[in-house]
Amino acid sequence: MIDTTAQPRWQVVTTRSGRYSVWPAARQVPDGWTAAGSEGDRSECLAWIAEHWTDERPAGVGAAGVRAENR
Repeated sequence: MIDTTAQPRWQVVTTRSGRYSVWPAARQVPDGWTAAGSEGDRSECLAWIAEHWTDERPAGVGAAGVRAENR
């Protein structure tokens, strides 16, 4: 019998530019994304992202913006 009350498992994925998202754990991670190491229900994954992704700008944009401000 299939348990229809079970919550689907999710995983946190990231890109090289530092973007994060959640992805179904049972599916292959899409090209251009890498598993970030956190897995759980959707709310756990979103909480992990909120804790670790403190600057939502892409990695290159954030660093360039800081350099431009310091000129």
